[in-house]
Amino acid sequence: MSQDQLDALFGIQDALKVAEDDWVERKHEVIETQRTILDKTQEAEHCNETGWLDRAQEIMDYVKQLKEGIVAQKVEAYEAEKLVLERRHEERQALRELLSSMLPPSDD
Repeated sequence: MSQDQLDALFGIQDALKVAEDDWVERKHEVIETQRTILDKTQEAEHCNETGWLDRAQEIMDYVKQLKEGIVAQKVEAYEAEKLVLERRHEERQALRELLSSMLPPSDD
């Protein structure tokens, strides 16, 4: 087992933690946008029912913008998840290499 292998593993684990934090943050952004869309849609429906048609239209225009933006947010969340999976794969490979280096040589 070499110090270089340990350092590499720790570096990969640090990068994994950063990637996981980013992924969680992006998923939360998507969820918050979805909540806002739901809340604003309900608000627009209420305005529509009470005769505030101009206000209802303003809100629905805003909802339309949110729906367009959420597509980009979902793509960013997907890319962040993909990076997490890549980092996890790198971590597993580094662990395998580290464990292999700890085994005695085979007598094949």
